[in-house]
Amino acid sequence: KAEGVELSANESTFSIFSRISEEAGHAVVNFTSPIVFQNKTIGSVHLGLSQRSLQNLAELSIYLMGTLLTITITVVVIFSYILGRYFTSSITVIRRGLEEINLGRYHHRIERSGKDEFGQLFLTFNEMAKYLQKQQSRSSISQERVNAATESMDYPNTEVISIPDEGKAN
Repeated sequence: KAEGVELSANESTFSIFSRISEEAGHAVVNFTSPIVFQNKTIGSVHLGLSQRSLQNLAELSIYLMGTLLTITITVVVIFSYILGRYFTSSITVIRRGLEEINLGRYHHRIERSGKDEFGQLFLTFNEMAKYLQKQQSRSSISQERVNAATESMDYPNTEVISIPDEGKAN
C-alpha cells in the first residue's frame, strides 16, 4: 500500500511517498523522496522507520502523559485539601469566639494572627471583645451603684436612675 504526499517549497516540488511493508518480519514505514537538480531527478532518498519503534514511542508518550496527568491531579487535590483546611480552621476559630461572646465571656480573645484577611478579622474580633468587656465593666459598676443606693433607701417601690459620665441614662 503506497500513499503519496506532494509538498512544495521555494518553487521546487518534492514528492514524499510512504508505505508500510513487511521486511524481516517487521512492519516498516518507508519514506521516499526524489533528489531533483535542475529539474532532473538524479536519485532518491529512502528512509525506513520500524513501525514497532514508532508504536513503542507512541505508547511511551501516552504513558508519560497519563503519569503527568495523575501527578497533576494529585497535586491539585492535595493543595485544595490544604487550602480548604486553612479556611475551615480559621472560620472555626471565629465561630468559637463568637459562641464565647454570645455566652457573655467578653474576656475571650483569638490568639491567632496573620497578614491576610483572616488576620484582620481576628484583630477586629479582639477589638470588639475588648470593647464589649469594657462596656460590661461600666455596666457592672453602674448596677452596683444602683443596688447600693436602692438598699440604702427605706422607701419601697422607688426606682433610682443612674447617670454615668457620658450623660446617658442606664
